[in-house]
Amino acid sequence: MNTLALVGTRDDLLARIATLEQAGIDELLIQPVIDPPTEMAQLAKLLT
Repeated sequence: MNTLALVGTRDDLLARIATLEQAGIDELLIQPVIDPPTEMAQLAKLLT
């Protein structure tokens, strides 16, 4: 499975999504990160 992170300003994201559409990508899965420090701590616990 290929993965890609979309990070940037609104204009950056719009440009990157347009580029993906031109390349034939027709679906995106978006999962916002609400509390990065807590989520990373939970991930670290899962991995140890």
